[in-house]
Amino acid sequence: MFAPIFACLLGCGEQVSVTVEAAAGDKARAETHFTMIASDPNVRPTNPDYIALSKAVARALTSQGFEEAKTPEAGDLVVVIDWMVGEPKVVARHAGGDMGSPQVKGAAPGGKGGMPAGGTNNYGSFGFGTEATDRAELLYMRTVTLKGVDRAAYKADPKIQPAWSMILTSEGGTDEVPKFAPSVVAAAMPYVASNAGKVRVRLGSAEDPVKYVRGEIPALPVKK
Repeated sequence: MFAPIFACLLGCGEQVSVTVEAAAGDKARAETHFTMIASDPNVRPTNPDYIALSKAVARALTSQGFEEAKTPEAGDLVVVIDWMVGEPKVVARHAGGDMGSPQVKGAAPGGKGGMPAGGTNNYGSFGFGTEATDRAELLYMRTVTLKGVDRAAYKADPKIQPAWSMILTSEGGTDEVPKFAPSVVAAAMPYVASNAGKVRVRLGSAEDPVKYVRGEIPALPVKK
């Protein structure tokens, strides 16, 4: 039981936990040729955060049967992207410390066999007898919102009800969108255009879905 768990901890990379809220209407897959825009009209297409997210989302959509339109006019679906990173909060991680006596105490002072006058101990090497510390870390709440909207309806009214929508939230140690986007989007990939409700997904940065979204592998491996 424990072997697969430890194998994943060692081989799956940095873990991210993502809460996915997915909603979809009856015609969520009626339009499948997509183009993408940022929900904020002030965000330029050359914005590096937008580029990172849009590339990740495009690959995720492609894996689910959607196809990126070659021109905006050729698309029948607009995927609206928004993202927000909250102010950092400081959390304390408990590190070190010993609740009792060390299990291995070393040699006594002044002993035989050439031991040093002060004796030896392996408190430091084994983590015994050291004083507990709280290490401060910064955590950011990251939120990504995706909406799939009929292109003609969106052109008439940008506030029109989307055919499907997703809200992705995760907490992590970086606020850099290019770093967290692949993992967050990969976690949501199976729930695109579905009425899955609220689910929680845990994924490692070295797992195949994340590698695919990052563009490191050309396709997701076929499950046997």
